[in-house]
Amino acid sequence: MGRDSVTNVRLVVLCQAAHFLTFAGIPLLLPMIREDFAISFTEAGILSAAAAVSYAFAQIPAGYLSDRYGPRLLFLIGLLAWPTLCVALAL
Repeated sequence: MGRDSVTNVRLVVLCQAAHFLTFAGIPLLLPMIREDFAISFTEAGILSAAAAVSYAFAQIPAGYLSDRYGPRLLFLIGLLAWPTLCVALAL
């Protein structure tokens, strides 16, 4: 593998790890979310499931856009958009 390939693999692994940590944070924060919004366990479960389902449904247009514009551009957009979304949600 060349130097660029190693860099690409490292970048993908880093981004996937960051994505997993933000996605895995939802269940960890559910007790605080339940307390702040005074919602039941069922509503908290629906909230957690809604995050997973919306992510799954986003894979369909992401695949189409990747085929149309190429995976590099889509990866760059995701690399910029995901941290922005995480910071916005944190605020």
